[in-house]
Amino acid sequence: MSKNPEMRQKDKGNRRIQYEGKMYCGRSLLISFLGAFTAVLLLCSGFGSVCAMAGTTDPKTKVIKTGTDEEFARETAKLVKQNRKISLTEEGKVEKYSSGRLIARIKNGEKANLTSYGADTIVQSSFGVNVMQFSTAEGAEKAAEKIASLPALSYVEADDTSIDLGDTEITKIDFEGSPDSEDSDESEQITGTDEVSLQENPTFTGNTEGTATGFDLGGKGKDLTYDSSIKSGASTVSATSMSWGSAYMKADTYASFVKKMTSRSIKVAVVDSGVASHEKLKDRIRPGLDLVDNDKNPDDKNGHGTHVAGTIVDCTPGLEVNILPVRVMDSSGMGNPSTVGNGIRYAVNAGAKVINLSLGGDTHYKYLEECISYADRKGVTVVIAAGNSNENTRYSCPAHMSKPIIVSTIDKDGTRPFFCNFGSSVDVAAPGVDIVSCWMYGGYAIATGTSMAAPHISAVAAMYRLIRPTYTPAKIERAVRYYVKDLGAPGRDDFYGTGVPVLTKGIAPIRVTLDRKRLYLTNKKTLNLKATIYPSYAGMKRKLTWSSSNKNVVSVSGGKLTAKKVGTAVITVKTENGKKASCKVTVKPIQPSSVKLNVRLRILREGQKYKITAKVSPSNAYNKKLTWTSSSRSVATVTSGGTVIAKKAGTTTITAKTVNGKKASCTVKVVVPKK
Repeated sequence: MSKNPEMRQKDKGNRRIQYEGKMYCGRSLLISFLGAFTAVLLLCSGFGSVCAMAGTTDPKTKVIKTGTDEEFARETAKLVKQNRKISLTEEGKVEKYSSGRLIARIKNGEKANLTSYGADTIVQSSFGVNVMQFSTAEGAEKAAEKIASLPALSYVEADDTSIDLGDTEITKIDFEGSPDSEDSDESEQITGTDEVSLQENPTFTGNTEGTATGFDLGGKGKDLTYDSSIKSGASTVSATSMSWGSAYMKADTYASFVKKMTSRSIKVAVVDSGVASHEKLKDRIRPGLDLVDNDKNPDDKNGHGTHVAGTIVDCTPGLEVNILPVRVMDSSGMGNPSTVGNGIRYAVNAGAKVINLSLGGDTHYKYLEECISYADRKGVTVVIAAGNSNENTRYSCPAHMSKPIIVSTIDKDGTRPFFCNFGSSVDVAAPGVDIVSCWMYGGYAIATGTSMAAPHISAVAAMYRLIRPTYTPAKIERAVRYYVKDLGAPGRDDFYGTGVPVLTKGIAPIRVTLDRKRLYLTNKKTLNLKATIYPSYAGMKRKLTWSSSNKNVVSVSGGKLTAKKVGTAVITVKTENGKKASCKVTVKPIQPSSVKLNVRLRILREGQKYKITAKVSPSNAYNKKLTWTSSSRSVATVTSGGTVIAKKAGTTTITAKTVNGKKASCTVKVVVPKK
């Protein structure tokens, strides 16, 4: 910019006086011809929606009533764009009330006249929120002090541009031959969005130290396809995944599981700096809204939102996880609570089921909190980056909130980087260091920060919601927090929350099978049944419950069967989620394997008796009963107990036979006794 702060302030004052002059002349003309009462009626009629609330009306104040959330968002965006003013303190923070704008919330069922406090314009929502624009910061501050005492008011706060995209480090991947690489494969680094862009904010006043480059690298990069050339410039995991975080959390594996389970679609809103067109995001971007330029083209002029969207898509390959881009942050990475809050409400009403907020600040805004709570009440999961200031999240907004999912970050070693915020609001951690993702102009970039961790979790939440579409935000959060790899101190802690989600831990088996459906066992025998879980990567497969319908017949422990007695039992294996498989087991008696007689040849005299003994093997055979026969009953007979009775001279064969047909024989020769 060419003008110094003093000149800019002078120009701003001239514009205000000129505006007031026009309004004064208009009022004088109307009053002189029609009278004061008629003048007010004509003003209300002539300006359409320009009308005052109940009570004394300041004719200087232009009141714009809106009927829908989107209309309120668009009118507020117009107001913000027309009054883009930022002042910084000596510490580099945005000076309170520097925007000259207030957010005033009227309690439900109450009425309040806000037109008598000197605002130039008031935009009224249908849900009790009013955005009031003043010509000076001093006017806004004085009005806030007075309005705060109104009984009908819930709160009044400054709508300053103090929300940013974090102090994230970006490295753009340039390649030989790309327009901004100058035939070099060296990367270009930039850091931060805590500086305010002078070019973006023409009415900027105050501290002008520092570079203010924001995220915008400028130049049009080569429209690269993700291939080996990118792998040479960044740490990646596969031909299809950009982020190492996807592999770390098993997100790509889980996406494959989800694809087999459902063909549903889901919208994830990226409320950020917009999303640029990119080959990697092809067919995933849905129509959104730009509340910075106030149009329907939420293109990314910063890069941050595109990087965030790329990670969500990267973690959900092959799924209908679509991106709803809502631009609320300018090209320098800065935004204000009314715009961000309205972006959240728009996303909810546009059908998003998950909202990613990789943004925040050190001022607690009630309107921003209210809009996030509105999303929660409407069944939308909100995921928020913890922040990059190495401080407790209680000092951040909206990372201090308890109901959304607050995400800290880890590096590739699974440890928390020094910059990451911490606190009791942190739910989980996720990969956020050296994350490769999409960049504006079709390129790619490596980025570091909790902004990069949050979209990993947004992808997780989206996939959980696809599997369980009726889950509330609270249930989605519990699932995200439960299936994790614990890091840091055992259990939940302020740095990692409950840990880093490992999605395969949350995969429930689709089915379980046994290697036998029917089985025969001999009594006292053992055998191992083998159970197989589908899919093979299901995280719950380690916990199987085995049972027997008759423990007295067959007992089972971990798949090992033991036959106890003759009979039948059904063996069942059950997974954690109730999938079952069964095998019918019949226990048969132990059969004789052989029989042996005590003699092979026996000579008997006529009339003589002899008992043959038999040994049945094995000794524990269930039925040792024998059937005895003689091949020539006229020579000798045999009793059922094996006693041979000689009848007359001759030869016969005596046979012992088991119930299962095992045999043994001996020869009996009968002779005539000597006289």
